[in-house]
Amino acid sequence: MKRDHGFTLIEVLIATAVIVVAMAAIATMALTALRGVERNGERTAAVSLAQSRIEWLRSRPSGSLDAGSTVEELTGPFAGYDRTTTIEPDTPRAGVEQVTITVATPSGQTIRLATLIGRNQ
Repeated sequence: MKRDHGFTLIEVLIATAVIVVAMAAIATMALTALRGVERNGERTAAVSLAQSRIEWLRSRPSGSLDAGSTVEELTGPFAGYDRTTTIEPDTPRAGVEQVTITVATPSGQTIRLATLIGRNQ
């Protein structure tokens, strides 16, 4: 007997299974990509916070930076970020301050930027 049209139940079940597996794979890839975008966004914000702090410190008058560490728990759009500023005077030589900015993101990533700021004496 020859079949003229239509699909068998087995063919429909196999096609459905293939589609479900493909959709699950696509959903997994989308979630992974979304997590990556979120982590990269946090990293970008952390670098921006560190760079802005360094630029603010560079704009300060000579001799106005206090040695030691300070921790800021940021609020507003940066709530959940912590920024630590460490200033070491006369490092690596007299008249130069080593500044290290460490920013912790809400997801636990840590970004650290360091620079040297020379002061005219």
